[in-house]
Amino acid sequence: MGEALALRWELSGTAAVASVSLERAENEVGPWTRVDAEPTRDGSATVVTDRSVVGGHTYWYRLVTVSTSGGRATFGPLKATAALVVKAFSLDMVAPNPTRGALGINFAVAKPTRVHLSLLDVQGRVVEVFADGEYGVGRYQAQFDGQGRERPHPGGRSTRALRRGQARTFTKRVVFTQ
Repeated sequence: MGEALALRWELSGTAAVASVSLERAENEVGPWTRVDAEPTRDGSATVVTDRSVVGGHTYWYRLVTVSTSGGRATFGPLKATAALVVKAFSLDMVAPNPTRGALGINFAVAKPTRVHLSLLDVQGRVVEVFADGEYGVGRYQAQFDGQGRERPHPGGRSTRALRRGQARTFTKRVVFTQ
């Protein structure tokens, strides 16, 4: 797995709180189950990391407190989606393909690095630069409106290239129709 959701909170008047538990459900109304994780402190905040989540899946959480007098209070629910862990650098789908112009290009960065993403024509000339800079870990989408730097992109096949630093180049093909 490797995915996790960290939930943090601060309560005021904690002297009157006997216990606090974090509960999770698959939907807003339950059924609720206790998150089996050891809370940690981060300054005045309490943090619980739920390591039993699946990336891309949405969960509902609530906080349940019991006071020293036996009263119970529930805070929430709140919705959270576990992020997908990026394990490899990739140049993913382009959509739509073929296209008459506008398209989106998805790519993933597994560790912080310099990224250069460009569209090349069949002769290897740069038509457009989508990304050129430092990127952190994550998933990204570059947009292209179908216009080149100087003119609209001509029909035919093109290659999109994603170069990660100086280490590796990925290429994919896209077809532009007129």
